[in-house]
Amino acid sequence: MDGHAHTKQPPTVQATWTSDGTSYRITCPHCFRVHVHGPQPGHRAAHCEPGTPGKVLGYFIEPPADQAPADKERSA
Repeated sequence: MDGHAHTKQPPTVQATWTSDGTSYRITCPHCFRVHVHGPQPGHRAAHCEPGTPGKVLGYFIEPPADQAPADKERSA
């Protein structure tokens, strides 16, 4: 069960990079599935199935701490 649905505040999740280094990958705090978003931090809509508790809250994405794999290859 989603622990954030009752708080009415969007949770913050830490992103990691997708394997190709072009998008953010997060584990959804509402449905506990992996969602992929474009690489922009901030508030995002949750890609959960309709009816998932907390889906309407979305979440805030914190960017990955490391540089994108695609950026590392370009700077090498």
